[in-house]
Amino acid sequence: MMNVQEAMQLEEVDDPKPAARRRSGAGGRYGGHRSNVIGNGSLDFSSTVERILSTLEQRGDDHPPHHGPLLQSELSKLSMLCAQQQQQQQQLQLRSSSTKKVASSSSSSNDGIIMDHELGFADVDVEMILELVGYLEKHVALASGINIIQSTYKQIQKIRAENNSGGIEEWIGKTGKDLLEVLSSGLEAAAILLFIMTSPGCDRRIVNEDAIAASMVLMKHTIIHNIIPAINGTGHIVAALKQNIQVAPTKKRRRSCTALNGDDAAVLLHMRQCYKVIMKSITGTILLMERLTILIQRVPMDDQHLLSCSAGALATFELDPSLDTYKIQVAAVALVTSIFRQYPKMRESIIQDLFPTMLLMPTGKKSIRSFSIQFSSVLFPESVQKLSRSLLADGVTNDSMLIASSPSRANIQPMSVLILNLVQSAIVRPAYEEDETAEGDDEDRDNSERKLNTGLARCQYVSNVFVQNLMQRCAQKGEDGGASDFRPILSNFIDDLLLVVLGPEYPAAEMILLDIVNSISLAINEIVERKNVRRGEETYINTIFEALGKICAAEARIRIWNKNHPIQDLPPIRKNTALRRFDCYCGKEESGEKYTLNCDRCKTWCHGNCVGISRETQPDKWLCDACQLGEIVNFEREYTTTLGDLGCPIGLIDRSYCVRRLLLDYLSLLLENNGHTGIQDAYKFHLARWLNSLQVINSSKAEREGQKEGYTGNSALVSVLLDMWDPSETQTVGAGSLSGMLQCMSDEGRGRMMVDLITKLSGLLNSFQDQVGFVLKLLKDQNTKIRKLSLRAIEKIADADPTLMLKPRFQKAVFHRFSDEAVSVREAVVSLVGNYVIQSPELANAFHQAFVVGLADPGISVKKRTITVLHSVLCNNPNYMGRAEACGIMLRLAADPKEDDIVRDLVHDLFAKLWLENGDETVQESHIVSPEIKDCEGVLETPTSKVSNMEYVGTSATPRNCTLETSGSRRVSNAPSAWSTFTRSNRSTARRIRNRHLRIRCEVAAEQMVEVVKEADSGEGLTLLFRELCSDILESDKTKKASARKQRQCLAKERSAMLIDALFDILLAVEDDPSTPKLERGKEFVAVFRVIHVVTSVSPLAILKHLDTLLPYLKLENGVESVHEEEIASSLCPIFSRVIPQLELQNLRNLAEKSMGDDLARIIMNRGRLATSSAVEALCLLAGHKFAKDAKVFGERLLQLARTFYSYLEKHKNPETADRPLTSKAKRNIHRALGVMGSICRFFESSSFDSAEAADKDLSLENVAPLCEKMFMNFFEKNDEEITRAALRGMVGIFHAHPKEMLRMEQNGLIARVMSCSSPEPVQLESLHCWRDILLAEEERIESGAAKAKMDSKKNITVSKKISGDQDSDAILCGGILTRHDSRIYEMTSSRDVSIRYAAVDLTGHLLRQGQLNPNDAVPHMLAIQGDVEERIRTRALQIIMVEAQKRPEIVRQHLYSGIKRSYSFQKTVHPDINEVNALITVRKEGIEEKECVFGSVYKECIATIKRQRQSLLQNLVRVFDLSKMTNSTKSEKEQEWPADLELLSYTSQVLAYLPYGYPSDVLFVIHRSDAIITRTGNDLLEKISLFLQDCGLLSEDNFAGDEKGDIIALAAKRHVPHHAKEATALLDSSFDVIKFAKLCNEAGCIILLLRLKSFLQHLYGLSESRCHQFDPNKKTAEKPITKSSTSSVFTSKLPLQGKKIDDTNDLLDAAIFQCEEFRQLMRSEHKQIAIVMEEEATTRAMRDVGQAEESHYSDDEEMLQESATPTSKRPKPTVSE
Repeated sequence: MMNVQEAMQLEEVDDPKPAARRRSGAGGRYGGHRSNVIGNGSLDFSSTVERILSTLEQRGDDHPPHHGPLLQSELSKLSMLCAQQQQQQQQLQLRSSSTKKVASSSSSSNDGIIMDHELGFADVDVEMILELVGYLEKHVALASGINIIQSTYKQIQKIRAENNSGGIEEWIGKTGKDLLEVLSSGLEAAAILLFIMTSPGCDRRIVNEDAIAASMVLMKHTIIHNIIPAINGTGHIVAALKQNIQVAPTKKRRRSCTALNGDDAAVLLHMRQCYKVIMKSITGTILLMERLTILIQRVPMDDQHLLSCSAGALATFELDPSLDTYKIQVAAVALVTSIFRQYPKMRESIIQDLFPTMLLMPTGKKSIRSFSIQFSSVLFPESVQKLSRSLLADGVTNDSMLIASSPSRANIQPMSVLILNLVQSAIVRPAYEEDETAEGDDEDRDNSERKLNTGLARCQYVSNVFVQNLMQRCAQKGEDGGASDFRPILSNFIDDLLLVVLGPEYPAAEMILLDIVNSISLAINEIVERKNVRRGEETYINTIFEALGKICAAEARIRIWNKNHPIQDLPPIRKNTALRRFDCYCGKEESGEKYTLNCDRCKTWCHGNCVGISRETQPDKWLCDACQLGEIVNFEREYTTTLGDLGCPIGLIDRSYCVRRLLLDYLSLLLENNGHTGIQDAYKFHLARWLNSLQVINSSKAEREGQKEGYTGNSALVSVLLDMWDPSETQTVGAGSLSGMLQCMSDEGRGRMMVDLITKLSGLLNSFQDQVGFVLKLLKDQNTKIRKLSLRAIEKIADADPTLMLKPRFQKAVFHRFSDEAVSVREAVVSLVGNYVIQSPELANAFHQAFVVGLADPGISVKKRTITVLHSVLCNNPNYMGRAEACGIMLRLAADPKEDDIVRDLVHDLFAKLWLENGDETVQESHIVSPEIKDCEGVLETPTSKVSNMEYVGTSATPRNCTLETSGSRRVSNAPSAWSTFTRSNRSTARRIRNRHLRIRCEVAAEQMVEVVKEADSGEGLTLLFRELCSDILESDKTKKASARKQRQCLAKERSAMLIDALFDILLAVEDDPSTPKLERGKEFVAVFRVIHVVTSVSPLAILKHLDTLLPYLKLENGVESVHEEEIASSLCPIFSRVIPQLELQNLRNLAEKSMGDDLARIIMNRGRLATSSAVEALCLLAGHKFAKDAKVFGERLLQLARTFYSYLEKHKNPETADRPLTSKAKRNIHRALGVMGSICRFFESSSFDSAEAADKDLSLENVAPLCEKMFMNFFEKNDEEITRAALRGMVGIFHAHPKEMLRMEQNGLIARVMSCSSPEPVQLESLHCWRDILLAEEERIESGAAKAKMDSKKNITVSKKISGDQDSDAILCGGILTRHDSRIYEMTSSRDVSIRYAAVDLTGHLLRQGQLNPNDAVPHMLAIQGDVEERIRTRALQIIMVEAQKRPEIVRQHLYSGIKRSYSFQKTVHPDINEVNALITVRKEGIEEKECVFGSVYKECIATIKRQRQSLLQNLVRVFDLSKMTNSTKSEKEQEWPADLELLSYTSQVLAYLPYGYPSDVLFVIHRSDAIITRTGNDLLEKISLFLQDCGLLSEDNFAGDEKGDIIALAAKRHVPHHAKEATALLDSSFDVIKFAKLCNEAGCIILLLRLKSFLQHLYGLSESRCHQFDPNKKTAEKPITKSSTSSVFTSKLPLQGKKIDDTNDLLDAAIFQCEEFRQLMRSEHKQIAIVMEEEATTRAMRDVGQAEESHYSDDEEMLQESATPTSKRPKPTVSE
């Protein structure tokens, strides 16, 4: 719009006779009385209007009618008058606000400003105004029909049809601009018209309802038909649709359409020229909307006009973002808010209109938030801005449109701004309720006796209505059947609310968020109560849980921020100021050269940059924020005192009061400066909320104190707040005012003050604990989806405030989910805990047990996620207390061959990263040495021992340039980068630094390994890990996985030397620490030697330089417990065994000089079997070394030991020479001698059976094996079991070194003899252990490469033999021999001795793994062992089955049915003393004991995936209960044999009852097959029993239905002992055949079990009788997984006749009576259920038939009506046949 000067210049140009015209205006038709210009160049309204009307009269019809009566220059003059009057009104308001009082009629001091009724158009004659209004209405009417888009498109189509390519531009340049001129003139005329109608003092006759309606129509028409298509670029589409022309769209959101063709592109090009023309009308439209806003506030309007105006304004939210869009949307928000505020009855309609508009809003990520909000930097400082951004920490803040370029600006959706304004605009002035029951005049009553309506109720109602409507639409499906389009709208809306929730300008955001949380809670409760998720509801549930988690996470961030940034308390005044005391926000002390300043009150020092003050801006007097806030409180108290009774009581003025007053004060200042009504609504909203909180306090205190009339302590404060309702009357900025003091505080202080206020007063934040409790409660819900989403919500909350996870209720709820039945829930809880401990590593110890549970989880995904989390924890948290246990468990996972390959690879990667990799290598060889290099070299010389294994884990995950305190007196640098400051010149220094860094890492890795082995008390897991890391890889394998393994292998070999060095440092550190207790010291020694043993296997040469360190420990004088000395020897001797083959002659001589042979001999003479065997191996390797001829001492020492033990055995081999039986000491010595000689025969490979020809020769190392074999056989024949076992172990030593001897012994019958059932059980057990040891030793020999190395050392082995494998035929001898005894091994799996059974099962597993047994023979036996009551035996057999199932699943499927029957027989045979067979085991899940079938795991792994296999197994199991099949298969001819094996049936029914069914069809199939047997056999059997009882006179024919009266069996069954009953006398008669009756009842037991099974399954899985009856096994249907009922009963399989003997007549009779009566009762109940189902089906069928008949009848009636309505002439003529 033009300013005043432009309008005057335009007037001079357009008016040829200005002076004459002015004179004409002065004395013309209307009589003017003012000059044209008054005061400061302002125009005279009356004269200007008069001249315009005179010009119109003189002009007549010269002006074109289609342009309107007024010229553009004349409209501009009128617009200039409107602008002038508006400016004067604003100046008047400012003056009135500053002086607090203005006389409305005063004009003495106006200084050219027109006041009140003399202001502007009010001074113009009414008749003149009415005539002017008429002309303006014509412009509005002309513009209302302008559709530039449609006109341009028609013209384009017309010109294209004429092939005139240049006519388009010409038309747009001429006609298009004319149309724009008409439209612009109409918009300007409408704005002038509305301004005149709303001018103060104007006659009400001017207000024309038709003119107002026309202006509204013009606005709506311009927005919808011109502006929206032009800005969105869719005008050609809209115009084409009106003409039914197919046009390709251009919007990105319509990507499904085809691209533009050539013609469409040309149309779009021309339309863009039209769009540019239309854009010029936006300014006039905005002005019109602003004038409509004012009109609505001042002039009553019709509802229809208001709806039209609102619809036009809401349409602007469809616009794509731009600068013009923002301006027009600002005007639209103000317009709709004005309607909403002024007309409460229109609010429902406006709210409903919002939702269709939401679906039309832009959807692009960069365009949804186009509305820029300017926050007050005083009330919304930078610290609060950062907090607001962090509330959307889930990725939304990465969008560029969230935070504008200005720090105090934020961009949100225009619709969100509108909704916030609508809620806040509903605020009303608080008022006291009128009490009709009270006596007396209300005006005389004290206000404290009445209830105050705070004015928030309507705001709350608007918020509730909007949120409920939004949630309802989110819950509905989309038009295409998919997810509702409102779900992303809800998510974006919540983001906007969170972004402004801390801003004081939008207090309604917190109210809406609380309503959303409550609505979500209600929706979730509804889903939980109905216990199922409807189809298509999954996306909705995801949306609301995500929204709930997002809101709760934002609340947690605000709460924890407020906790970490508290308001400082008022500090005391320090008297001693000699020492500086810093109490700054940063928490730091002196800051060097940084500028600091001192508080003039408390003398506390702060950093200038922390409080926003520099040297240049330092005030004369400065107070810290705590003191400033105290001054504010004191000032308010003093000021209130001056008000007397009008002020607030002094006792109520505290910090909270002053902060609220500061907030209201500053909002009133903002309102005074810009006059925005939204700020006024926010001001009133805050004030009403303050009043509401006071009402709540009053009510709670009154209730607590029992006052009927209410608590009145705050009534004075309420009165003060009510007087503040008008913002213009509140305190303003000035010297000493509250708001002035507020600006004196720092940004940090104001931010803390505002957040603290919000945290204390916000209903949303105060309900945080309830919200979190609600989410935690959902973790126990039956629905897996609900539990999983609840965990995700908790994950968001914990991400915002990790300290919440330390609360007991959080930990308890989360821990229970680690044992959840759903894998997805367990994976989600691992993810939750993982994210938590990764963000807060120092708190990982609280969830160590959770990690342990996750590592043992059966779900692969859960286990993988747990390992990944532990990877991060171990590499980032040096203080993780559960490191050793977690590493030990993961080592076991890596060693388990049945574990998933991905899991094992993850473990390998973890330990390779943790113990082997380099970490950060930031030191470059090109660095230059600095002058400080000498210092660096000095540090490098520092010894590297005694590095704590808990202080450092991985440098790659630790911040650089930090140091970690070690257990010694030095500090270890974190990474090479910490050393790089010293390194600047040569490569050697860089290399030394890198090596130093690697040594530190190896020290840490070594200590961690020792810790893990010490915790596990075994080095087996670590051994298997290094074996896997260092295993050979085929050169042809080029996969990524193979490449990673090769890299790990190289790392392990490279780091082994450094690891060994570090381990010896640890060993010496343990040695040098005398304060360690003896027991702990022994454990440390054992763990270190075990780790050294493991690492030595990778690099034996690395141990050579440490041999001198090792040799003293071989004397076993280490000052520890004897058991630990034994374990040290067991680990130390294998270390030497690894090193000895690598020794040179000089090394061998050094060992000889240091009496190593004597030390080994002492171990052999005095230590246990394991240590003795290890020492013998080391001594044999020394004696057989390639340089042994030059160091004969070891061979001589070995021969001496051999002759000593051999002579002792020779002495005791003939018991006839002994005078008395062997003493226990002699037996122990014989055991040691046999063991040592067996070990010598095993490890001294130079011994040969070829030298056995001279048996009478003295013992030598060459003939030790044949001579010992004879000696072993001699002792084997003794009657002492222990000596026999020792001799067998010695014989096995020979078998190890000479496998062919085992073949010879097999031929002699020794193998069969020791394994026979006649052999003592300890000997049988020892034989199984020996065969297992031989198999494992041969396997290790082959896998370690020893067999290949031995083969390569033989010169007589040709290449052809190497390829064929004949060179190592001994390797398979043991397995082949044992294969010949497989039947005996299978028999031993059924031995009554627990140890023999386990050893036999274990040996079977090894033979199967090595391919020595046929799985078809072995698997049925392993399945049978599932009936074992010993858990470890059953578990080992199950492991074997699972391994075979992975390789050959069909074998397990084929034998599972027979395996179930075998397991029954196994339990009966192996455990004959148990009362009843049992197919169930007890497990604990979530602390609750549950029953499971022993075949459950096999069923899930092998059967459950294939429906055909499932049904085949289930059919075979149910068929066991079929009496007809049972009778046909009976081969016994004994009369007294039972027809059915009730114990087998009971066992089978337990299996069927507790199998882990996965789908409803499986359960229904079991019930279906059971019903078939019950129907076919049960009814016949019921009739047989009834006829039998009738023949015996115990049941009358008319009582066949089962009436208890006269039924002897029913009456007797009610007694505890039925045969003692008076009614049972006839049953004791000799004529009654008890045996026959019992056999009939025995047959009935089959049906009883089936009926029990059916009822149990129906109750357990919630299956109705109707559903079971309608099941068709041949019908293919898609089904979901089945779930169990949480309140299931226990299945009872015990029958009364089960285990009864026929010879006990009375006991047998009682059991038969009980069983017979149960059978009859169950059959009657079954008949009733079937009858009910049949009746329901008949009723349903009849209703369906009736419905079809009615439909058919209705169709006939319709045809008759149609026929009757057809004219006779048009009816078809009947044919001849008719």
